[in-house]
Amino acid sequence: VGKRLKSEFPDAVTSWGEGDVRVRPGAIVEICRYLKDTPDLYMNYLSSITGVDYVESFELVYHLTS
Repeated sequence: VGKRLKSEFPDAVTSWGEGDVRVRPGAIVEICRYLKDTPDLYMNYLSSITGVDYVESFELVYHLTS
């Protein structure tokens, strides 16, 4: 999924790993819509959004499933 998103959104995806993809905040809506609307991905369920406080910065983690 990470490689595919990097191909589709080269300026938005900053990195990816085995179970995660990091994206620029301004692209999250567009990327979530793509993940939901692409038939072979069909990640149609957002189970949670978690906030992480790293003292110097914050991170939001979106848990998506198909």
